[in-house]
Amino acid sequence: MMGIGKTGVQVTSKFVGRAEEVKYLQGKLQQARGGKGALVLVSGEAGVGKTRLVEEIGRQAAETGFLYLTGKCISQKDAAPYLPFLDALKNHVSMDGGGTRPDEDRMPVGLAAGMVGRGDSYDGGLISMGFLPMAKEQSPQFKMDAQSERDKMFNTLTQEIIGLSREQPVLLFIDDLQWADNASLQLLHYISRNVAEARVLVCGAYRPSELKATQTLPLVEMLRRMNQEKLYEEIELERFKLSEIGAMVRDILGIEDVPEKFIGKLFDESEGNPFFVEEVLRALVEEGIVKKDSYVWDTGVDLSAIRIP
Repeated sequence: MMGIGKTGVQVTSKFVGRAEEVKYLQGKLQQARGGKGALVLVSGEAGVGKTRLVEEIGRQAAETGFLYLTGKCISQKDAAPYLPFLDALKNHVSMDGGGTRPDEDRMPVGLAAGMVGRGDSYDGGLISMGFLPMAKEQSPQFKMDAQSERDKMFNTLTQEIIGLSREQPVLLFIDDLQWADNASLQLLHYISRNVAEARVLVCGAYRPSELKATQTLPLVEMLRRMNQEKLYEEIELERFKLSEIGAMVRDILGIEDVPEKFIGKLFDESEGNPFFVEEVLRALVEEGIVKKDSYVWDTGVDLSAIRIP
């Protein structure tokens, strides 16, 4: 038994490791600042730290004058098209006098036309007529018109982002691309084609395991197409090393003399997944194995028996 810990134990650590990846993305930020835009995808398993990495870069970017925009795809079959992009831009579009709804005169064509709200307040939902299901009896001309309207909307939204970048460089982050709808991925494809000479860095994050589980995800085909056009670069995140897990544990507990035996067991059990480590430590606190008032840590605890959410 060994007394370690402190009152008010954290459940997340400061940003740890990823020095090589951070340096790479910092370089991409500098290139974007100079007018060389790009798309960078960050891939890795759930909990390995994809979002945390880009959020750290976003924090650094914002501190150096970037406009940091974020949107997130959601795992729902009926999720509204373009939702992550609208989420990212919603606070950077003119609002009406009441400040409750985006000014449709400045919203990209197709987004403004399709937005739906509840009462007087905008709820973030949207439908684009260019992506409504098309019945077999619809004429080729209708499909051509719908395609034309979609292309106009894509161009307008891209120019909106580029316009923002003329005032300050832009970092746009779209998370959980494995759940992205086809419409949003087509928009991402279009944007990536058109920001090469703009002060815009686009980052996306996804889980390759989701792609391996099913070949029907829209992202599978979109990655193939963008790879053929060499439109993106990719960072694949690996699990943490033992030293990085140790740094996490010491920071979370706020002490330096955590027993190496315990860190080793935690590393073995988690296999280096940082989110798993945080959840184990959270469970240890909640189950009283780490006692905030007596600071008792049982180094012989069976980590495999801990109930992890």
